[in-house]
Amino acid sequence: MATPADFEALINERLADYPLTPDNRHRLAAWSELKGDYLQESNSLVMHFGDMGKLEVYPDNFLLRTASNHVYHLDRRRTNPRDVAVMNETLRVMFEQISLLANHDAHPDLIYFVDEHLARKNLEPFEKLYLRHILIRFGKYNAALRQVEFRTDWLPVKSYQYEAPGREGTHFVNKPIDPLIIKLDEATVRGYYLSSGGTVYVEDVTRDVFYATGESYTPNVSAFKLFLQQLFTQTTTFVVKEEEARIQHYHTISHEKADDAPVAIATRSFQVPTASTDLALRGQEDGMSGIKPLYTPQDWMGKMLGTLRYHNSLMDREVAGFLIHQPFFLQLYKHFSPEEKAYYDRMKRK
Repeated sequence: MATPADFEALINERLADYPLTPDNRHRLAAWSELKGDYLQESNSLVMHFGDMGKLEVYPDNFLLRTASNHVYHLDRRRTNPRDVAVMNETLRVMFEQISLLANHDAHPDLIYFVDEHLARKNLEPFEKLYLRHILIRFGKYNAALRQVEFRTDWLPVKSYQYEAPGREGTHFVNKPIDPLIIKLDEATVRGYYLSSGGTVYVEDVTRDVFYATGESYTPNVSAFKLFLQQLFTQTTTFVVKEEEARIQHYHTISHEKADDAPVAIATRSFQVPTASTDLALRGQEDGMSGIKPLYTPQDWMGKMLGTLRYHNSLMDREVAGFLIHQPFFLQLYKHFSPEEKAYYDRMKRK
């Protein structure tokens, strides 16, 4: 079985040389770390995208199979602009169905900066994707300072709910949001606790990679992870509610304008050359314009559980102590294995 370090080498070796847009490459790297598998018998890196399709990355071939068995192909040794454009646009359309991977019509400069300077931070994939989502969806890019900033007080919510200790499942308490700031620049991502004045940070890894996996922690990374836990706690309710509204709007538009699929998948950040009409028709044939989104408001739970289980940390005392008092714990508990439920039942009795 491949170790995390081996998997990082595989991600970088397989994705670095294909002519993907920077945002597609970063999203594929993060998704492959979170959900990908290496199949030794075929020497392939495989990523599944639910009902939308499957991606297989071989040493010299890049195959995307859609739900309707259409195949999009890139050969590392022989590519032409049309194949590259079609592949990048098809991936973009698919990613826009997954909230944590979508670009949300953000400015291309913001998207590029976040992808370029977040990819080499030594964080776990769910954390990296959630931070990317927050920065792209709500962050502001300052071209003069070469920096992206996000403040929790920019969101319209001023409090969040947590489960009252000793009254699990019966009583939730509103707690004022502790103002936090995230700043991403060309070398570091920093978190600021405004109330206490504390600062945490993560720098780029020193190894020569375009994408770093979170297989090792230094004290500063561990401190930043605690900051991300607080950021997640304070923002997740708002993010999930917003995503519910986005999905509802998406279904409404898809239902009312089923014949407008070519417009729906038009890109603003990557211009498809003369093949755009053909690509739009292919998208309709594949069912992409009306397909059920891969991301739903509860899917982040599965992604988070997968990450915690992968690193054998779901039954860690500190992680359990954090999760037990979150307002979403009862929903999360339903996805536990019998062994995990027994562990958390013991933790709650203490």
